[in-house]
Amino acid sequence: MIKELFVVRHGETELNREGRLQGSGQPDLPINTTGIAEVLLIKQRLLTHLDRAYVSPSLRTRQTADILLRDRNIPCSIEPDLCERNFGSLSGMLRSEVNPEILAHDFDRGYDYRRFGGDSHEEVTERIVGFLKRLAETPKDRCILLVTHRGVIRILREIAGAEPDEIAPASFHRFTLFEDGHIVLR
Repeated sequence: MIKELFVVRHGETELNREGRLQGSGQPDLPINTTGIAEVLLIKQRLLTHLDRAYVSPSLRTRQTADILLRDRNIPCSIEPDLCERNFGSLSGMLRSEVNPEILAHDFDRGYDYRRFGGDSHEEVTERIVGFLKRLAETPKDRCILLVTHRGVIRILREIAGAEPDEIAPASFHRFTLFEDGHIVLR
């Protein structure tokens, strides 16, 4: 069965506002007042029928999903495979404090934060591909909401053959997932 994926990045956090790295490790901060307002705007666009939602376990994505799904009776599962990449010891640092070469690789799909105790691009991609394959094999649930992070959305775009792009907080992305596990950006 072909599935429609409605993918939303979490609302803004204080670390996003300050230009700090915020991965799957600590700190795990809530969305701020700007983030709440951003998510409420997305909620107005998300009027389609949804069968199910999958949400990264971070506080910011759970809060985003709570706002989006308020007043809707939709099954929602916490999905660890939707976690953001882990920056390791770089988490919480200002982007301006990090070697620019390291950050350049973050955008060009060649990052490797393992030397800092974090994740590599390959590890994160493998986990997302595995999730997509499991999702594609699920016989029901045609319209699915994913609430996740910039790094995950970048990899979804990469898997779909799309060019890298900046992924703003509370941004909305739509993909089609085919039975064989491949996706297309809509």
